[in-house]
Amino acid sequence: MQAHGARLLLLAADVADIPEKLLRTAIEDWARRERFMPTAAELIHLAKAHAIPGSRKPDTDRAKLVAMLPEMNRRSELQNAEWAVDAGGSFYIKDL
Repeated sequence: MQAHGARLLLLAADVADIPEKLLRTAIEDWARRERFMPTAAELIHLAKAHAIPGSRKPDTDRAKLVAMLPEMNRRSELQNAEWAVDAGGSFYIKDL
């Protein structure tokens, strides 16, 4: 049981940079299709697939979101990818 708890903590740390709504969608998608717990890479892949550009409200201040990117990417543990903001003001994960 302790090993399972430790694995959950590591998984949570690995996906901590994914926006909550996007992470929740990825988890729900995974849970509908799979029996076993996903890896961080699998959840990140699903989150990227669900990150549809333009999904935020148009009144979102894009400049504020862009200003957040350096800190998000500095703290991120994503490999070969980084956070970005599209023209519509939506965060998404882009491949490097």
